[in-house]
Amino acid sequence: MAASIKPKTQIRLMQYDDIEEISLIDKDSYIYPWSKGIFRDCLLADYYNQVIEIEKTIVGYSVMTINTEGAHILNLCIEKNHRGNGLARRLIYSMIFHTQINNKNKIMLEVRVSNIKAISLYKSLGFYSVGIRQKYYRGISEREDALLLNKKI
Repeated sequence: MAASIKPKTQIRLMQYDDIEEISLIDKDSYIYPWSKGIFRDCLLADYYNQVIEIEKTIVGYSVMTINTEGAHILNLCIEKNHRGNGLARRLIYSMIFHTQINNKNKIMLEVRVSNIKAISLYKSLGFYSVGIRQKYYRGISEREDALLLNKKI
């Protein structure tokens, strides 16, 4: 019986050269994706921007800010063919760790109320609901509410 070899997966900081690849993942995942300019602005603002790679191919990313109140996850996305393999969880753990080393005790995010898989993932990691942001996200026919989640670190 041959031993299976796991592909090399790593998380690293996002670079300007990654924007093209990240934009393709974002465009393939969302009806209203972020522009390349938004990703560039997040890098310029020195947000905590990460990518996750498998065998040096970007398969996901996350963007988070740190402010006086704590951390705020702005975007997290895994390429469709790689979802369900724990990659988003690994990015979240990395963001939690970064929040801790910056001496912050809270991390928050918004998620579409229809995104049941993401909500389940966040709740499994200790995030809890603190409210609803009504009509927060653009939709095809109407705007969609966001569930506001927090986690104490």
